[in-house]
Amino acid sequence: MLRNLPHHPNVVFLYDYFYTFPDRKLHLAFGAMEGNLYQLIKVRRGRHFSGALLSSIFYQLNLALDHVHSHHYFHRDLHPENVLVTTTGLFDYPIFPPPLAATSTASDNLTEKDIVVIIKLADFGLARHTSSGHPYTEYVTTRWYRAPEVLLVSPHYTSAVDMWAFGAIIAEMLNLRPLFPGTDSLNQIARICDILGSPSTESRFDATGRLINGGAWPDGLALAGSVGFQFPEVKFLVINSHQISEFLDIRSCGDLFPLSFLQLSQHFSFGLWRNSSFSILSTG
Repeated sequence: MLRNLPHHPNVVFLYDYFYTFPDRKLHLAFGAMEGNLYQLIKVRRGRHFSGALLSSIFYQLNLALDHVHSHHYFHRDLHPENVLVTTTGLFDYPIFPPPLAATSTASDNLTEKDIVVIIKLADFGLARHTSSGHPYTEYVTTRWYRAPEVLLVSPHYTSAVDMWAFGAIIAEMLNLRPLFPGTDSLNQIARICDILGSPSTESRFDATGRLINGGAWPDGLALAGSVGFQFPEVKFLVINSHQISEFLDIRSCGDLFPLSFLQLSQHFSFGLWRNSSFSILSTG
């Protein structure tokens, strides 16, 4: 796949490949990176990412996935260990989002020091071309980042599974812990419902207009019924709602969110870091 995919600064670059006959091994030569997002989260040791750094990582990973999808591939194995990271120094980021109590002039002078990173998407061993046709492999992606339709062993999923994993990764960066750490497939679905609420034939809202269940997903209900599974009745649980609403509503992922990654990058405001002096470092 990487031989056919045009180069992108946020996708790992394949320099060369060769086969050694004595040991019958295929060797791939990629550009070097320091580590991965999983390691970066662990090394933070409870220190949360600055808002602007999170926005930078969000944007770079978003660009990488949009590049892959726009060339008619989907990754199918998106999780923190497949997001490579290299740090390029420190930067005094503007505080993002600015404190509600601060005036516009005061907020312009508020900064927080954090690292500058280059993000590259890697490990395309499970990637497929969208024209390859169904059925697809039922067990793809590390369980904690697996979309509900894959957990329900659907062979007819789409590139929306990458969007689901993307949202789970961003939520993990916000909380510094996995959002859905299921112990098996059934427990994984239960954990998703505990956070997002159970899907239904129609969306239900409270008096303020906020969604209080998992939203309408009739196809998911039909898929669950076909394998003899019934979703537990759970209402939507608000967790870190202020933080998540600033960056990504996790419930917007999967088949319930039709936006492409390009539309997503346009939907959220990234001018804060994209137009600043460190944007060259973080995307080069």
